[in-house]
Amino acid sequence: MTARAPDVAQAGLFDAPTIPRARARDPETSQVAAQGARAAAAAHRARILAWLEAQGPVGGTYTEIAAGVFLEPVQVDRRLVDLRRTGHLVRLTNTRRTPSGCPAHVHVARQFVGSDSLNALNERLPNA
Repeated sequence: MTARAPDVAQAGLFDAPTIPRARARDPETSQVAAQGARAAAAAHRARILAWLEAQGPVGGTYTEIAAGVFLEPVQVDRRLVDLRRTGHLVRLTNTRRTPSGCPAHVHVARQFVGSDSLNALNERLPNA
């Protein structure tokens, strides 16, 4: 099975997501907290993408990534959405089991989409 990369131009890894972290009318303390959240999210995206690039065409599920980058699975899942929207990674149709036994989609860095090694790997590995 092959994955299709998004048709959008790849955005910068540290670009702020389009979802606001605080409203304009929120107090200053919320504005400061939102700035910190943006910085943390950018750092998380960088860690996740570096880990996925190191995994090559094998990629990883959100739980595998979380274990590899020492983040909570929910933190990884939120950043996977950002990274898919910016075109840095692609969610495959293939799944693998999480530690709890549930199927989870495999994500790969964009540069591995359509590669012969990814296609061969996807044909060999059964879905969860």
